[in-house]
Formats: sequence, structure tokens, C-alpha cells
Amino acid sequence: MKVIFLNIIFLFVLPCLMCGIIKKVKAFFARRKGPSVWQYSFDLLKLLRKGEILSSFSCIRNGGVLALSGVLAAAMLIPQISGESVLNFVYYDYILFIYI
Repeated sequence: MKVIFLNIIFLFVLPCLMCGIIKKVKAFFARRKGPSVWQYSFDLLKLLRKGEILSSFSCIRNGGVLALSGVLAAAMLIPQISGESVLNFVYYDYILFIYI
């Protein structure tokens, strides 16, 4: 149970942290101060709080939610910290990952 919780935390925190570290290193080599390491995650949280804007001809209302859930489902099939994936199917992981 702890391993699954660590994998999920790893899945959400590490990408934001890595983007911040990359921006910080690029700013260092350009001799600038650069943004905070957590600025990317702050921007992401700010973006998730915004409401959606729909036109009168919109045919897909939940497109962003569908795209995000597909990416998260695919990411949970990849082995992370413990060598196991969060959604662990014994033999068919790769077939399911390709399908998603």
C-alpha cells in the first residue's frame, strides 16, 4: 500500500519538479535568477482552477478531462520506484499500454 502511494506521489510531483530544475539550470547558465523550482506546479494549479470556455458549436465538453485521464492511466502502467506499476496486470501491461 505504501509503495502505491509513493508511486502516485512520484507521478505527480517529479514532472513538475524536473521542469522547474531545468528552468533553473537554464537561467543559471544565462546568468539570470530564473523562476522558482516550484513555479511550474503553481502555474499548473492555477490553470486547473480556471473555468472552461465553450462556444455554442462545441461538440466535446470534457476533452481536457478525457486527455488528462488517458495520460494518467498510461503513466500508472509504467513501473516507477518499486519496479511495479500502480495498475499491475501481470502479463498484459505492454499490450494495454499500447492500446491506451
